[in-house]
Amino acid sequence: MLVFGGTCCEAGAAQVLKPELQTGSRIPVKPKQVTGRERRALLKDFASCVFRSQPDRVDYFLRHSDMTDFDPGLGNIVGYLRLDKCLGAQEVGITQMGAEFSTHALRGLLAEQAYLDNRKAQPENGVEQSVPRPSYAKAADVSRAQALGAFADCVVAQNSADADNLMRTGWGTVEEKQAAKALVPTLGACLPQGETISLRIEDVRGFVADGLWQRFEAPMPVTYEGKP
Repeated sequence: MLVFGGTCCEAGAAQVLKPELQTGSRIPVKPKQVTGRERRALLKDFASCVFRSQPDRVDYFLRHSDMTDFDPGLGNIVGYLRLDKCLGAQEVGITQMGAEFSTHALRGLLAEQAYLDNRKAQPENGVEQSVPRPSYAKAADVSRAQALGAFADCVVAQNSADADNLMRTGWGTVEEKQAAKALVPTLGACLPQGETISLRIEDVRGFVADGLWQRFEAPMPVTYEGKP
């Protein structure tokens, strides 16, 4: 069963089945009560800042992570992606809110930026097929990572048009809410039988962004040599 609430946009930062990051990979931010559209605007600006400053590193991270963890060779992900520069950027102002990003949440934010930057128009359904997802999950999280990835892939495989439509709406807008609701039947169909999941719109965006990137961007050749 899929639970899809109209007030999802005003919820906190936790992701569905949110996993823990490696020690030293959390991004602590001085807390302040920032909610709703203001909070989501800060997250969007943060992701845009990270991607604009180092698209190759973002691409490498997306290719070397799964829904729960990332390649330990990247070290501290805050340092590798230089997240602190965007956390403190005046244009972002995310230091005014409290946030902790899981690998799952960070992948969704950055996958959306990468997908939209590389796909100025909706791709034809089925033009590219997603490559196998890499696995970096710890033993206890393997099944979770596989289930989250399979869910995202299923949604995009069954309804890439509405998935793409959602990505092209503004965060916190009426259009976003309408596009997310259009995906509800697909989201429900992709849930394992007997499972119940509660999704907010930003959760839906995260799954959709991850699935779209995996299907249409992961198969593309890289434009750099080695780890950026």
